[in-house]
Amino acid sequence: MKVTNPATDTTALRIATVLFSGLIAVIAYQIITERDLRVCSGNGPAAERIAACSRVIEDYAANDEASSAAYEARGRAYRELGDTDGAIEDFTTALAKDGTNTNALFQRSATYALKEEYQSAIRDSELALQRQPEGRHIRKLNGLLLFKTGKPNEAILELNAVLEDEPHDVSTLLMRAVAHLDTGEKGSAERDARRALEIDPEDEEAKELLEALGAAPYWKGTQRRFRSPWRG
Repeated sequence: MKVTNPATDTTALRIATVLFSGLIAVIAYQIITERDLRVCSGNGPAAERIAACSRVIEDYAANDEASSAAYEARGRAYRELGDTDGAIEDFTTALAKDGTNTNALFQRSATYALKEEYQSAIRDSELALQRQPEGRHIRKLNGLLLFKTGKPNEAILELNAVLEDEPHDVSTLLMRAVAHLDTGEKGSAERDARRALEIDPEDEEAKELLEALGAAPYWKGTQRRFRSPWRG
């Protein structure tokens, strides 16, 4: 039996070269894919994330959970660029791929809120809250939606629950202050605004709300129009 030497046998060398090239290609592909995954799920420029997520969606087409996450991430990037319709389309596809993707449901609700399509937003936020009742970010969004649809008392109840777990959340304190103001509870509104300012003495919205309430005559400068934290 003839034993060949791979160092001198040209056929063996060709096979080894092909195998080595294939291995390099596989490694390079894995590196590129891992990079795309990082960019897609990261916080870089929206256009770069969209491109990376699109490649991930193509690469993981057969993996519903992975492609769902990529559609959700791309939807957030589209929304950052102002394409709310494209964002909603991607969040909807993410949910079609993986119906358990609660974050896609939350993101779609937030996007409907930006479009002022509050009934659709509430439908999604309430379903998301059923699936993840401990989700403070979902409850906070639900409070916003209740306020926007003329239910300030219900909004206050939701925000109370958020503040029980996060008593130092300045934006939630200011949201509740405005909701109290809407129900005529000026004293409660002022307490929340003052508490927010104690936590963050530089918070401009807390200062503006107190000025609007006539509770801060010691601040210098001209009166500024209060910019509600419920805006957007």
